Amino acid sequence: MIKYIDTHIHIDSKKFKNCEKALSFISNKLKKNNIEKGIVLHLNWQKWSAEDFLSTCLKFKTLYGFINIDLNKFNEEKLKKLKKNHKLLGIKLHPRFNQSFRFNHKNFNKLCIICAKLKLPILVCSFFDKITLKKKIIHQDFFYLAKNNPKTKFIFAHLGGYKCMDFLVMAKQLDNVYLDLSFSINYFKNSSIKDQLLFCCKSLKCNKIFYGSDYPELDLKKSIDMHEKNFLKNFTKSEKNKIFYKNAKKFFNF
Repeated sequence: MIKYIDTHIHIDSKKFKNCEKALSFISNKLKKNNIEKGIVLHLNWQKWSAEDFLSTCLKFKTLYGFINIDLNKFNEEKLKKLKKNHKLLGIKLHPRFNQSFRFNHKNFNKLCIICAKLKLPILVCSFFDKITLKKKIIHQDFFYLAKNNPKTKFIFAHLGGYKCMDFLVMAKQLDNVYLDLSFSINYFKNSSIKDQLLFCCKSLKCNKIFYGSDYPELDLKKSIDMHEKNFLKNFTKSEKNKIFYKNAKKFFNF
């Protein structure tokens, strides 16, 4: 029987105005679908603070939190306390939607050094769309971010979308680059990009890749069914187990 860890979950802040109710809903959904653990990604435009979000996560044994931070407003001591006292698992950055985000931001290197020191991975959205193009973000930005900070572990979410082959090369060349499958599989399911995403998984021998639903973009059960019975239907049980469970369990030391 394949086990599951969902590494990319969001709170449905349109449906829930209360953080605890939202996380309770997610926790119950995980249990119902035999998902052992879920990593919930805080977004700084939601109504609750990072501290409140993490404190609430502590009430649920299966939930762990990444926080979204402003590159203009963070400090090492605060992150250290959040990791020690609030089970902070990592940092989420959103190039498309965080107004303060720039790859050449003066504080970015400082954040990477702190995260390496605290052993906090940085998850960066790598999905390319019209916003990415407008901001003139290119895949090389991600490559040099990771290359110039070899002690920091990076998870590039959504496997780069339609630029997945470029992100495959990054993951092969750089030991500190990991990828997640969230959103892109569903978005490109009826296109040739789906075959490229499959190739990426096979080329990496299903290593360095994490499963993520990107809930509420996709229901937790629908996401598992789509990945296991459709996208990964020709993968071996061992390969599926790596993507769904083993890679994340090892990476996050669960």
